Amino acid sequence: MKTDRRDFFKKTSVAGLGLVSAGLGCSRQSESRDPFPQTHRQRFNMAGYSAPQLDLVRIGVIGIGERGRGTVMQLGSIEGVEIRALCDLEPERVKRGAELILDLGHKPDLYSGGEEEWKKVCDRSDIDVIAIVTPWHLHTIQAAYAMEHDKHVYTQLTAANTIDECWQLVETSERTRKHCTQTSASCHSGIHAVNLNMVRQGFFGLLIHAEGNYIHQLNNKEYFWNPDKGKFHRQWRLNQNIGRQGNLYAGHGFTPIVQMMHINYGDKIDYISSFQSNDFSMNETAKIMSDEDDFWKPWLNRDYRGNMNYGNLEDPTVYERVQFIKYFSKMH
Repeated sequence: MKTDRRDFFKKTSVAGLGLVSAGLGCSRQSESRDPFPQTHRQRFNMAGYSAPQLDLVRIGVIGIGERGRGTVMQLGSIEGVEIRALCDLEPERVKRGAELILDLGHKPDLYSGGEEEWKKVCDRSDIDVIAIVTPWHLHTIQAAYAMEHDKHVYTQLTAANTIDECWQLVETSERTRKHCTQTSASCHSGIHAVNLNMVRQGFFGLLIHAEGNYIHQLNNKEYFWNPDKGKFHRQWRLNQNIGRQGNLYAGHGFTPIVQMMHINYGDKIDYISSFQSNDFSMNETAKIMSDEDDFWKPWLNRDYRGNMNYGNLEDPTVYERVQFIKYFSKMH
């Protein structure tokens, strides 16, 4: 059967890429390909801004689950840092987090058991930074609240889920003059910091083309379908893949390139598109897991997003439309 080219792209393209990074949110536009409307009026330019130096950085960590434990250890190992508070819905996770840093000299206050216990941490006057390592849908809510309460914010990927949430973070940061940093191992670990420094020193010359990728096999019993069912609170990480399309975790392949090419500091991305395959693995795994354990039956026959995703980002104002940033992401 003959396939119409226009119809093919209409069926396979995805309207959004999901969140990439706070302040870098873009949206694939309609047939007109008009740039995303910039309705934001900048209050203060946080790029390059340095808050007053702190001799002692006092931190509260919200979310002590899969990533939170590592975050507590990493922050607690830094000279000049004091972990003042730990918070999680589940009391045993908070206790375990405190035990991890006891030998490092930290004796944090512990908060748990309530849906809004995290606000008590943000409300404290003896904390400078809130590290947010909770499920994604809470990141913008908690980050904005923390900045409103005179705290800098350090959040795990992703910082937001929608364009509006991106702007909420940008506007709150500008108004409060509080830093909101989305951490990423692909930007902040040793080798990536070295690469960025080499780029900025001109070692590679003028960059006009870049490609990045993130390939990670997640659809296995050790990750989404963990047998103890306790790895992710209420299976939130698995549920993020239901009823949503596009790339949910583009930061690893995308954000380092944005830094290296100095995007959003003059040059900007005007267009974004995202293409993905069908789901070939999630429902199949759900069937296998539900045959073994009835617990997984609610995850049968769900609208899982595609397993392979490809995106194209374009800044048509640079180098006569030849600068493209491409990334490829295999999410399952």
